[in-house]
Amino acid sequence: MTVDLSELDAWTVQVQRAGDDLAGIARNGGHSLVQADFGPILETMTGAYHALLPSLHQSLEDNGAGMRDHAEALRATARDFTLTEDGIVRRHQARGVDGRDGSAGFWDVADTTIRRAAPTETSLPRISLGFPYDTVCDLVRMLTGFDIRAELADRIGGDVVGASSQGSCLGNLGQSMQGVAANLQSGGQTISRTWQGGASDAAIRQIGTWVGSLDAQAGQLVQMGQTVVQICRDAWQTALSVVQCVQSAVQTVSSALATMSIPGVGWARVVQAVWQAFEAVMKAYKALVKLIDVLTQVRSLIESVKGFFDGDRAPVSRPTAPAATGAPSSLTRDPGTVTTPTIGQRPAPVAPAAPAAVTA
Repeated sequence: MTVDLSELDAWTVQVQRAGDDLAGIARNGGHSLVQADFGPILETMTGAYHALLPSLHQSLEDNGAGMRDHAEALRATARDFTLTEDGIVRRHQARGVDGRDGSAGFWDVADTTIRRAAPTETSLPRISLGFPYDTVCDLVRMLTGFDIRAELADRIGGDVVGASSQGSCLGNLGQSMQGVAANLQSGGQTISRTWQGGASDAAIRQIGTWVGSLDAQAGQLVQMGQTVVQICRDAWQTALSVVQCVQSAVQTVSSALATMSIPGVGWARVVQAVWQAFEAVMKAYKALVKLIDVLTQVRSLIESVKGFFDGDRAPVSRPTAPAATGAPSSLTRDPGTVTTPTIGQRPAPVAPAAPAAVTA
């Protein structure tokens, strides 16, 4: 076994920094990822999104706590190395030399700063059509039985600004988590050059588990963020299409109503205009139905992401778990009681006691 305690101390600091970054990600998520009413246009996915948030928050909090445990395990390991070395020096009445000079080859290779979440969309396009709009609705319903007020107008309201901000936050948290994983991977490769042995193998293997877990979580967050941002963009475009189609229908019927007083042809023009208006609003209706179909797919995606975070558990990294972290089972000892190395070696066998003398 070999270990450079300067390097191990620096590695511990880097792992602690990763724990602080993960705790910051959890705090940011708890503040920014909140349940909100996204309105009728996004209501198909809203319930699934709200159900996802508790699992997501719990997973982010577990990451920070688990990584801090791993840093504590590394500190305990370095402390045990130091105590063991002190014990050997005392046993042989030698002079110990602390070769730690504070230098280390550790630095973060990726930025973990969480970018400020910002909405990617503006408010939904809405327009007040007033009396002509109601007239068109009444005429279309009278001639076709289709009430565009119930099917269209009540469905294009919503808060895509808030929803797109949630999507932006998800993506930013995922990117920050990817940075944390990259820093841990780089640090694990660095420490493996100066720390070898059973404890090192266990600790580095555990960091590999952490890197895989964080990368998987980050991928889910980035994908979820991109999906929410895209669906908000689609909702905005759909709402714009609906408004434009209704405007066109109103203008068509309003122009025809001006000629309704002409005997014979006036009413015929109104009927033709109403039919054209009906075709226009049906185009808007089909766009809305298409958006709902996409939202159904998004809801399924959110449910699968929830299943991932429900089943995802942060790797266990506690000082009391030497098999997982490489930390020794005894964390604090009196250096004077340490007579043999305790890391990577079995305890010396104890000779059997001599039998007691028997007196006749």
